[in-house]
Amino acid sequence: MSKVVAVIYISMDGVVEEPAWTGPYWNDEHARFQSGQLHASRALLLGRKTYDGMSQAWPKMEGTPGAEQMNSLPKYVASTTLRDPEWNATVIEGDVARSPGSRPSTARTC
Repeated sequence: MSKVVAVIYISMDGVVEEPAWTGPYWNDEHARFQSGQLHASRALLLGRKTYDGMSQAWPKMEGTPGAEQMNSLPKYVASTTLRDPEWNATVIEGDVARSPGSRPSTARTC
């Protein structure tokens, strides 16, 4: 059985949805931590909005640190609206929020 490791950017006032605010605080220590987390991953678990933003940005970043790993990892996207995933993604079907701890019974791979 695998484990889920959550790496979340969150501000002191609880803002999670937009990581752009982290730019001024990025440093070598943070970069090493994030690189280690990415390279230890076998897959990514994403929500729909995070998937949408990342799937538009990362394929354009070829040659930057971490891009090859990020682009090649399988992605699992929790969504009830995503129909045609790209970027090596599988949609987790069903109501994921209503069944914590259980594996989704169906998935759709691009």
